[in-house]
Amino acid sequence: MRVHFVALRDNLKPMDEKDMLTWEQLIKDSYLLLPLVALVVMLSIGFSPFGSCTIAIGTTFVLSFFKKETMMTPRKLLKVFESSGFSCIMLAITCAGAGLVISVITYTGLGLGIASVVARFSGGFLLPALILVMITCIIMGMGMPCTPAYIISVVIGAPAMNALGIDTLPAHLFVFYFAILAELTPPDAIVAYCGATIAGADPWKTGWEASFLGIMGYVIPFVFIYNRAIILQGPILAILATTLLIFLAVSLNSAAVTAFLFRPIGMPVRVALWIAAAAVIYLSTFEAFLSKPSVSIGVLAISGAGLGVFYLLNRRLVKSFRIAHS
Repeated sequence: MRVHFVALRDNLKPMDEKDMLTWEQLIKDSYLLLPLVALVVMLSIGFSPFGSCTIAIGTTFVLSFFKKETMMTPRKLLKVFESSGFSCIMLAITCAGAGLVISVITYTGLGLGIASVVARFSGGFLLPALILVMITCIIMGMGMPCTPAYIISVVIGAPAMNALGIDTLPAHLFVFYFAILAELTPPDAIVAYCGATIAGADPWKTGWEASFLGIMGYVIPFVFIYNRAIILQGPILAILATTLLIFLAVSLNSAAVTAFLFRPIGMPVRVALWIAAAAVIYLSTFEAFLSKPSVSIGVLAISGAGLGVFYLLNRRLVKSFRIAHS
């Protein structure tokens, strides 16, 4: 949504329709999803992760022969083994480092110590405790690839969250979110800095822009701690209502941050949109309230109507935008 509003605000030229991927081509190439399907199916029926990955890789190898351009010739296969070997070296080093940190945390009892520190400093209140866990995970995930960042953060963050009475799935997802968000959070927004280097932009400004671009990512983990419907745990109506509310909040926040909603908007309107987005986020945290069928249906009707109006107005704006560029 943020990128969409920026494109409209800055009058960026849209892609030519003849350069877009057609539905016919998309359907024709849909067989490329089979390795992913194989991976999920193998894991679901009880295969080990190693075995499932091996089958998925084998499926990919077989599918490569469906097209002449992608066929795995001996030369291509050798190149794949070479690049995989280099990737494995980097992965082994990072996992070894993560293993050292995990061993220190496990055998010294540091994880439980951090859990007790979080409980003490938060005064037993959930929200301050979650904020402390968030800060810890962002610090532990700085400058690390996704997998080691999650492994290290979960060893520290999960015990603290379990001590607060939070279930395993939302606790791990909360930790995972912020371990990954560390990569676009200054002062060590490594992904943003890599992007800035490629674009020849200011790394510091790019890091802050990345944080603003993904600002809702810092909010949504708090929502599924209070309302598990957003992670598909609960009645179907509550899941749909919560999803629509979150999407509505994302849209409102994106418009406020971008200073554009069908036209450029001033600070008073932006503040009003931020207040509305905060109110919608706050409403989405009431799991018991949204689980009531009458409430869920009402929320679906109101938010659905609001998003429908937004879609029609946006479609009209985009259409006029394309006509202006044609």
